[in-house]
Parts: sequence; C-alpha cells; structure tokens
Amino acid sequence: MRSLKSTRTLIFTLDVTAADSGGTYDIYVTTGDDTSNWDVVHFSQIAGTGAKRYTARVKIDADPMGTVTTATPGVAAIDPATLATVTAGSAQGIKTLGAGLVRHGAIGNTFSHELVAAGTVTTGITYSLTMTAE
Repeated sequence: MRSLKSTRTLIFTLDVTAADSGGTYDIYVTTGDDTSNWDVVHFSQIAGTGAKRYTARVKIDADPMGTVTTATPGVAAIDPATLATVTAGSAQGIKTLGAGLVRHGAIGNTFSHELVAAGTVTTGITYSLTMTAE
C-alpha cells in the first residue's frame, strides 16, 4: 500500500454477497488516532436479499472538512472544525454519520469498520470491504 502521506483520495468498496431478508444492516468505516475515532463512511443501509455493491470516495485533502450525501447532486454540509469524538453515538463520534454519507477531511493512522444489525436476523450477512488509496 502506498504511503497515506501522499494520498488525496480513499476509495472504499463494499460487496454484499448475501443478506438476511428479515434484517437491516449498517456498515460504518471509521478512522482514528491513538485517542479517538470518527466515521468516514456510512454506506447506504442494506435491507433485503441479493447482491449489492457500494463504492464511497473520501477526499482527505478537502478544505473545509465536511460530509456529502448520496443525493444527486450530493448535498454538502460543513462539519465543525473540532469533532466531538469522545462518545460513540453522540455528536461526531463513531456510528453517528447518517446512512449514505461520507466525511471528507482528516484521517487518522488506523482504519476499522463496524456492522450494526437490526430486525429479525436469522442467517445474517456476507460481505467484503476493500480500501484503495489514490
């Protein structure tokens, strides 16, 4: 993988090969440093069966930092200069970015993802997630 110091864009691709028809699934991509974490991608919510593929592009050289919806054309919102990342589920902490949104701007030195399942899940979901740096 190339050094992220020269990277301007990250591309995340989510491939869903199977999903339980009784559940809904939210997949978040997070980044962070040694102290806190924040969302960079919240893919569109997955409901129903069948294969699906979503691709999200995050510009890390964006100024100012902001979020963009999947609406056509994407609707931008500027984040505050300081993200409140102390608590998951509140303000700008992990799992707070709306479905179908990406957050452009600062990235940390780590990446992770989290799956949140809801509803009547019996067989679950099968998926893969890849990241490409440009």
